[in-house]
Amino acid sequence: MNLGQPHQEGLDLNSGIPNFPPTTPRPQKTSSPTMNGEDPQERPEQIRSIINGLERYNPQAAEVLEAYLQQQCEEKFCDCNANRALLKL
Repeated sequence: MNLGQPHQEGLDLNSGIPNFPPTTPRPQKTSSPTMNGEDPQERPEQIRSIINGLERYNPQAAEVLEAYLQQQCEEKFCDCNANRALLKL
């Protein structure tokens, strides 16, 4: 082992920290109404009442949230808060 030579990808022997090549920075997301994953405009009032009320903890709400997830896939949008509520059920 020659410590004078630069080493390849792997473990930095001096610090014990993995030494991976630099990554390309991610492009900044632009704000658009259809891409707001937290509170999209597409969210129906029924879903809004489920995730903001006590129904959020009702296991029977999972069926409604699953149908809404299917709608998101078909219409190509994302509602992170509704999907998170479904995961928690």
